[in-house]
Amino acid sequence: MVCLDTDFLVDLLRLRREAWAELEQLKRDKIELSTTAINICELFRGAFISKDIARTIQGIEAMIDSLKILDINRKASEMFGRLSVEMRNKGSPIADFDLLIASVAVAHGESILTRNKKHFEKVPGLLIDTW
Repeated sequence: MVCLDTDFLVDLLRLRREAWAELEQLKRDKIELSTTAINICELFRGAFISKDIARTIQGIEAMIDSLKILDINRKASEMFGRLSVEMRNKGSPIADFDLLIASVAVAHGESILTRNKKHFEKVPGLLIDTW
């Protein structure tokens, strides 16, 4: 399984050819697709600042209906807390939402598909795929 990051999902909503080509390849490879509740929150935040809120929300809802939504379980919560402090103490913190997304993906044993590699590359144990 692969966890789709917000940037990839936004590119799908914006009908970006590269994202759709990657999605088709993932489907051909029969890879299960997921995302996190945090990514969905970010999508809805974007929807409410878009020019066509209703259409954007409709696109988001159609998209997330086809994905497995990874929950923030106990393992992910503990990982988030530990890594947040460890990374801050090392002087290499990342944004809370990005760390929470990464923690959820690792807790569920999934890689993350993103173009924002720099947001996630400091997270130990996280496998990152790009397109």
